[in-house]
Amino acid sequence: GSDINNCGANAVCNDDVSVGIRCDCESDAFKGLSVWNGAATCVEKTCEDASCPSGSTCVDTDVEGYQCHCDAGYIPDHAANGAPLTCIRRTCSNPGFTP
Repeated sequence: GSDINNCGANAVCNDDVSVGIRCDCESDAFKGLSVWNGAATCVEKTCEDASCPSGSTCVDTDVEGYQCHCDAGYIPDHAANGAPLTCIRRTCSNPGFTP
């Protein structure tokens, strides 16, 4: 089970391990090392942690962690916190919108 109070801010407790507990960051929006039998230090990721693909821009305001958004010349798409993203350039046969 998870007990966020014992593992630190933005961390969850994992007792489905061989011995004791392991504190892990609660989601991909946070970075930090997992800690055995002690509190983890998990901080929110920002654009400094991002490696957004070509044709995209990073945003870390009003989101948990960061998001990469495809730029205007590409079909609208986005991905959060390191999830795969491929930005596809708009073409006349695939403009990325319905007229």
